[in-house]
Amino acid sequence: MRNPTTSVVGATQNDRPTPDADKDDGWWTPRKLLVALIGASALAIVFLALFTMQTIAANNARSERSSAVAAEEDAEKTQQDAENRASELRERYDPQVQADLAALDAEVTKQACTEADAAGYADGSPPTAATLIQNAAKEYPQLDEFDDATSNIDVASVNTRIGECFAAGKARKTADAAAEQQRKAEADAAAAAAEAARVASLTEPKGNGLWTVGLEMAAGVWRSSGGGSSCYWERHPDGSPDDIIDNHYGSGGGTVTVRDGEEFETADCGTWSKVG
Repeated sequence: MRNPTTSVVGATQNDRPTPDADKDDGWWTPRKLLVALIGASALAIVFLALFTMQTIAANNARSERSSAVAAEEDAEKTQQDAENRASELRERYDPQVQADLAALDAEVTKQACTEADAAGYADGSPPTAATLIQNAAKEYPQLDEFDDATSNIDVASVNTRIGECFAAGKARKTADAAAEQQRKAEADAAAAAAEAARVASLTEPKGNGLWTVGLEMAAGVWRSSGGGSSCYWERHPDGSPDDIIDNHYGSGGGTVTVRDGEEFETADCGTWSKVG
């Protein structure tokens, strides 16, 4: 049987239990806090390194894209310059292009006079050189590749042509109006002469026959020059010979009054002369 006293006395210092040696003091102990801080710092450094690498890579990619875009733009500009130069040489030396340019110039000049003359005649506004050139160029689509195809047209000459033809159109209208007035005056004079002749014919002496009053003889009083005893005359409505208004058979030398809208028929009464 162990002696309790001996066991206690004979125990070494290391065998003695340390107060609170196994007690958990929580996360805030200095040692644990230091470990956590070191770990967080390491993670921050890793994340910063990754972010820096990504930023550098993105900047490099943007720089490469910018360089590629710039190179592409330079290539396009070089190609456009070459095309412009080729167009310039064609415009200057190609016979067909020269012929088309000459035809365009002639068309603009022609349309300038045609449209300006029509506008002047109609008392409208004259066309502009720019509009004429633009419209005429539509008929020559093969010249669209030349940006300055219409620059060779003498705009001042076109404007001069517009002014001349616009004035010509106005003068032509004035001349036509004067000619129309002259024609009308001549027609009116001819009609008046014809009417005067007709009126004069109405009062001329009448012999045997059927006369329409107002068309072939004038209304009014007429006297017969006949001296025989078989003079016959009658008055009836125009177109109604059976509806006798008045008549006479017997000696000539009498008078009769006829009115418009009647017909006068006479036989063997000699010559009738208007006396009133």
